[in-house]
Amino acid sequence: MQRSPALFRADLSLDLPYSDLAKAVVDACERAEDAGARVAALSLGGGRDWPGASEVHEVNTWERALRRWERLPAVTVTVADGACSGPALEVLSASDLRVAGRNLRLGLPGTAATGFWPGTVLHRLTRRIGASATRRLCLFAHPRTPLDAGEACLLGLVDEVVDSGGIQRRLDELARDLPAGLEPALLRQLVDDAAHTSFEEALGVHLAACDRLLRNGGARP
Repeated sequence: MQRSPALFRADLSLDLPYSDLAKAVVDACERAEDAGARVAALSLGGGRDWPGASEVHEVNTWERALRRWERLPAVTVTVADGACSGPALEVLSASDLRVAGRNLRLGLPGTAATGFWPGTVLHRLTRRIGASATRRLCLFAHPRTPLDAGEACLLGLVDEVVDSGGIQRRLDELARDLPAGLEPALLRQLVDDAAHTSFEEALGVHLAACDRLLRNGGARP
């Protein structure tokens, strides 16, 4: 785990059972907020058959933890390097920026017997990479066949690929270069609402956001 005034980084073991994994994500969220971090990063590692022997209430707890993560006031970054499977794609899809190390081997959620896991990862992927790409991925990609970093980037499952030794440097750059007045939660919500809101309905909300920025002097260089 690493914390600084601008950057919070925590390791997340994907080998944990549902309940412990959800607690770890919520704990990371709370620590990032307590630190006042502007960038919150989770570094993924490991994985297991997903979801394994679980109950639906555990799935609900996990989904709520992911929702907590993707609503953080900080910019959220997920780093995946080496072997990452099980819920890795779920965490990646819930993050603002998804960074892969060159050694990434990304396993998809699900099992050889049942195929792709039907959690809200499908909803998030559809909004991020489109329905057609998500359909091909969930119907035809095999959970037992991991994707390398280049394949994951080509499919839109990660945003950028960096050398494994340069991951910390990349996170430091992100934290350093963010505009001082950036409001990630507000911008994130405006983007998400665009998928189901007409221009006429959205106009008032966007004008209110613009007015808030102008009143705070955020438009000045």
